[in-house]
Amino acid sequence: MKYRITFERVGRNHNPEPLLTEAADAEDLATKIFDHIIARKLLRSREFDVVVNLDKMIGLIEGGRFGEFTIEEIK
Repeated sequence: MKYRITFERVGRNHNPEPLLTEAADAEDLATKIFDHIIARKLLRSREFDVVVNLDKMIGLIEGGRFGEFTIEEIK
């Protein structure tokens, strides 16, 4: 499946552009979002979790108040 991830906020100072990616399931999508955050250096900490809820099409960046995002399936 293809997804557009729209970040409401990442960390204190980042409002990144949406991420377009493909993923097999929620765990795969969470891993891709985690890797994107690390690669773009959007958080100083590397100790955080990405939680994806495909039923509600939302997600959280946990480990403090690191951020939230919405998920949109692209067909």
